[in-house]
Amino acid sequence: MNIKDFLRFLGFLAALSCSLANLVLAQQHPEDPGFADTLYFEAGGSSSETGDTLFIPSDTAGGEVLIYIKIWNDNPIQALGVPLIDSCGVCFLDSSKNNGGSIPACFEGSRVEEFTSLTWSLRSDPPAVLYGAVSFGSPLPAGNGPFATMVYTVPPNAAATCICLDSSFFPPGNHLSFVRTDAIGYVPILKEKCFQVAARPQTHVPEKDSEKKFDFALKQNYPNPFNAQTAIPFAVHNKRSTVNDPIRLTLTIHNILGQKVRTLLDQEKSPGKYQISWDGKDETGKDAASGIYFYRLCAGDLTLIKKMVLLR
Repeated sequence: MNIKDFLRFLGFLAALSCSLANLVLAQQHPEDPGFADTLYFEAGGSSSETGDTLFIPSDTAGGEVLIYIKIWNDNPIQALGVPLIDSCGVCFLDSSKNNGGSIPACFEGSRVEEFTSLTWSLRSDPPAVLYGAVSFGSPLPAGNGPFATMVYTVPPNAAATCICLDSSFFPPGNHLSFVRTDAIGYVPILKEKCFQVAARPQTHVPEKDSEKKFDFALKQNYPNPFNAQTAIPFAVHNKRSTVNDPIRLTLTIHNILGQKVRTLLDQEKSPGKYQISWDGKDETGKDAASGIYFYRLCAGDLTLIKKMVLLR
């Protein structure tokens, strides 16, 4: 089956799933992470404890970050159409590392690796990708596991950014859809996810670097989500009891595109615990829009980043 035939087939699936007469909800497994069948995302490689941060192996040379697309299905599935869009506008999805070989590399080791037809198509503006899988033989049995792996190649010295995945029409007329063995198409639950991409995996100075005098910590803001104002706690730790010299810190707010919204702090601080507030306004004093923001604390060559949500 060539790509045009497959896209027509996905269009047929979309028509089925849009029909109220054919829209069905699968019986939910008691451990299923959503209602009916579910598609969700997990961070791969070196990630944060909460799984919301993707760390670049080398901030100066760039590197790869991974996101696993997983599905939990309670019914055998004969075909899947999974179009995704990145609302952060990140174009780092690597075509050569996702689509190489006799089958798209993104499906290697997945639950659908043995399907008859596997397709992968990328659109860069805005960033969107289409995954397709069809089996003319045995269906995908009920279960939980990987559907595909997304490989992003982040360029050297990339600014703090994010990857926020959701479903989208791609191409027009096709959308997220599963097809059961009885040829009935339906729309599974999609658990959209937003990951932050950070330059460094370490949150402290490496022990081998005995020349460093300071370490510092950045805590989660509170309240979060917030409306009018939120507090951001952080601390500067003295690694040598005889050193009390201040260190220059910057604390900045960025939107999901990595653009700086506000500088909250740019001054020297002595070792100690601190807290600074953000009133939800940008540098011009205007109210920032509702959405996901990142706050970034920098000292020398160290950077810490955390995520917060502003709700108007």
